[in-house]
Amino acid sequence: MDPKDAKPALAERLFRLADPLSHIAVSDAIWASFWTLPRSVNDVFTAFSPANIVLLRDTNPRNFFLLIRLTAARLVSLARHTESGTFNKLEVLNCARLLTRLLPYLYEKEELSSAEKTLFWSLNNAVDPHTQASGSSNGSTTATVGFDSLCSTDLSSAETTNGMVDVLVSHDKIIDNLSMKPTVDESQSGSLALGALLVLQAVNLLFTTGFTVPAVDKQTRPNSVEFSIWEPGIGLTGKLKHPDIALDSNRLEILRLLLVLCSQCLYRQVSNVVPLGSRYLTVLVTAVPRLRMLTLISSLLNLVCRSTKDPNEYNTGLDLEIAAQKEVRILMVTCAMQLFTQMIVYPLPKMDQEFLHKQGILIDTPTNLVRHYCGRLHKEQELEFLEDGLVRPLFRLMDANSGVAASASGLSYLIKGKFLAAASNLEDWMTEIVMLVWEFYQCNKKFRIRLATQYGVKLLVALLYQIFVYRSSEKHRNHVRTCSYLVLFLSYDTIITTQLVTPFDKQFYATLPQHFRLSGSPTTYRDFLVTQTCAMLQSDCPLILVPTMIEWIYNMVPQMPAASNSVPTINRRPSSRDLTAAQPPTLQMSYSTCSAVTQLIAKFSSVEFLRQQDVHLDLLALLMRSLCHVITRNPSDCAIWFYVLLKNKSIFENVIVSIRKVSATNEAQDERMTASGSNSPSPTLNAETSEEDPLYRGPTDDSLIRPKLPVGMSFRAKAKLPLNAPLELTWTGLKSTTILLDVIRHLEANVTATGADAASIINQINGAKMPEFIATLKLPNEYNPAKTKFEPLKFTWSNLSLGWYTSVLWCRSYNQLEVCKSKSVLEDSISAFKKVGADWGFGTWSTFNSKSSTMEVHSLSPIGIWDGTNVKLFTIKGGARDIALTEPKSSVDMATDSFIRRFGSIALNRRKSSAASLQTLSSQTQQAHRSGTESPGRPLLSRGLGSSDNTQSTPPLVNYSPVPPPAAGDFEGFNLNSFSKQPNAPPVPLKVTPRNSLSIIRTRSNVGPDD
Repeated sequence: MDPKDAKPALAERLFRLADPLSHIAVSDAIWASFWTLPRSVNDVFTAFSPANIVLLRDTNPRNFFLLIRLTAARLVSLARHTESGTFNKLEVLNCARLLTRLLPYLYEKEELSSAEKTLFWSLNNAVDPHTQASGSSNGSTTATVGFDSLCSTDLSSAETTNGMVDVLVSHDKIIDNLSMKPTVDESQSGSLALGALLVLQAVNLLFTTGFTVPAVDKQTRPNSVEFSIWEPGIGLTGKLKHPDIALDSNRLEILRLLLVLCSQCLYRQVSNVVPLGSRYLTVLVTAVPRLRMLTLISSLLNLVCRSTKDPNEYNTGLDLEIAAQKEVRILMVTCAMQLFTQMIVYPLPKMDQEFLHKQGILIDTPTNLVRHYCGRLHKEQELEFLEDGLVRPLFRLMDANSGVAASASGLSYLIKGKFLAAASNLEDWMTEIVMLVWEFYQCNKKFRIRLATQYGVKLLVALLYQIFVYRSSEKHRNHVRTCSYLVLFLSYDTIITTQLVTPFDKQFYATLPQHFRLSGSPTTYRDFLVTQTCAMLQSDCPLILVPTMIEWIYNMVPQMPAASNSVPTINRRPSSRDLTAAQPPTLQMSYSTCSAVTQLIAKFSSVEFLRQQDVHLDLLALLMRSLCHVITRNPSDCAIWFYVLLKNKSIFENVIVSIRKVSATNEAQDERMTASGSNSPSPTLNAETSEEDPLYRGPTDDSLIRPKLPVGMSFRAKAKLPLNAPLELTWTGLKSTTILLDVIRHLEANVTATGADAASIINQINGAKMPEFIATLKLPNEYNPAKTKFEPLKFTWSNLSLGWYTSVLWCRSYNQLEVCKSKSVLEDSISAFKKVGADWGFGTWSTFNSKSSTMEVHSLSPIGIWDGTNVKLFTIKGGARDIALTEPKSSVDMATDSFIRRFGSIALNRRKSSAASLQTLSSQTQQAHRSGTESPGRPLLSRGLGSSDNTQSTPPLVNYSPVPPPAAGDFEGFNLNSFSKQPNAPPVPLKVTPRNSLSIIRTRSNVGPDD
């Protein structure tokens, strides 16, 4: 059949299946046509449009399930017999494409969940016990495969080492791993469920010679499963090879199938996504035989780390000359990165343990093998490899916008692509990179120590810069929030917090972008982080970030330098210039930082601010508590703080005044409600009441990731207070504010500030015997250094917080086509600039020599995988694409436009081809972004976001927002039912999931029983 006739033929057969009266026999040749006719993924995605799939599913469910079953059976049969002469690559790809297209419409309908379990996870689900497993599919042969033939008795037959494999651990540990009892129960392998077989055989297909891995030598059997790592790095040493697009295209199809198999999570509520999990993902991380798992981990991780390195210093494999091939590579890397991140993040649901043993899938105690093996990486070269691929990219945006870069020749710097390449990686994969850094930090002790000691607080600076740059961008909202939670998580780590009160590295400070620096050089890292955070909170910081920022300020402010017997390095009295100088005589908090915190307190203590939301009262209390911890725990090193307290006496007195005004307002409202007979019932604490403050557990998704509150601020502590007590007596910051006012009064009595300069005031403060005075105060145990230590707020993992975390990652997968479009356009720009630069003599062309191939790429489609399905995990904003197009241009966009305007019209006699390429790029860019039209010759993934092709439109950008944030006007498009229980689902107890040694805390959830 002519390839052009494939789509109409598929559509005709699909409508035949959708006929309600159609009862097609299993042996009918129509089934084989679905995996023999298509020639590309776009053929399948176009013929199987959302409307056509829904029509088939709802009008003839029997044929819908039979198509899925037979397609899965055929795929498993082909994968089980890769070495036979019947291995048909096209059929394998078409089966993968069909399942990729159909499964989301099976998952989305909750009424079909039991049927899906029966289809994929029932041991009695036999397709056709009389058909053969071999033989090619054609019009005259049976297109089905007996279920018994799908499961060989030798699932681990490929457990042989390959000469190229040098797995994650030493040779001795390889032998130990191979001698361990197998993960899969081989005695039961003949009865494995179809879902488990799909996962296991898909992994095998990722390492099939001639299909997804190249043959090592001529003696390698064709289409055999050879566990060869894809890229050099962990487990494999050698030179980088030029990407093989044919192999990458096949890898993309199988990786995409694995992602879709695990995408049941998209159609679950946030509250259930972690307890229920995905059986396919459970099998993938627990039941894949160990050598296969080691090879899969190494391949995915090496591919990710190669692609995220600096393209100006390292060959990333993305700088391909043919745009369509480049898009295949980018999308394959994206799928690999997202699948690997899903695997390492995945917490095993407890209910899956019994399922794994009952079905004979697993005979060992279930464990996430990905986290297990990644946690065992310990060699110096392995840790350095992770550092190059995951940690250094976090600093690349700062490097790209630094003053050092700006001081270089603007044209030559732009031509070499350093500016564009550095920023483009952040735009595309930085959320996944941040997640991977977080996961390795938790599961790998060696990596954690290396990161904390070699980078430490510098990592906090890099994360804060990304928050600083993208805090107001709706497009980057999830990335900014992920960074903010990681900052809070790291602010509890003692290895990092001990570095906060150390001098800021001048060389590192010089690399920061000019707009991110302070007016004066900071004394310590704490000064820089706290001052920048206060500046963001004073300006246009989104309300959803405010609680997290206040929490890490609470953690950082009380940190003090380590005890030292060193004497001052100067022998004169400190002057007013010393207070504001870049390097004060000690490492206590600088005057500018103290002033920034004080001004933030002034803002947060205004009556208008406190009345906006109830949570603001607790945020103000955290600020006052942090300051009280400073002066009560180390008063001898707080001369600057005492000076600021004395100087800003009115601000701290106004705190109590504002609380009294808010309290009076609340009482007046209560009286009016009582008079009208509409007062609400008194709150009581019962077994179903959370101990968390409703101000933190209210209807906001941000509340899912709140740390455990300090003493006296939890809901249970507040419930013990007198029922009708006024706010001015029960406010959680009252004790700390009272202590601060007592200190101010003592300073007023012993310091004469009128007409005195800063130096004399500091001398008087030093003579006021502040440590002795504070010792006379009746301090609560929380602030008494003799009884308690300062306890910073600790980031906690629970099923709900993990649910939000997982939803962010699935949101990235949903938007992967848009991500690849963005990166493809930037990579095209970088390639053009580098080529022109080499031609003009500004740089050299550094890619591998490759032959221009006209091979047609069949793995690309402009249609989103999950587009048109009813996603429940997050809310899809249809207008997000338009918002993204009208956002202020980034520095990369402005630099590109400026370059094109200045040099796009230059036509030098010897360089006409280069000028023409620039003019073409300029015209295409303007055409795509202004008029929304597309050039027919442009690759699918690099077309303009404003495409007018309605039949093959890509899904809109998605921003995860399961429930409303604190302020209704701050963000939009939230799903109020995200935390409601599913109608037919049993209640699932939500328990804390231990993630690492740093974050094991007993917490309680407001939607489930106590732990």
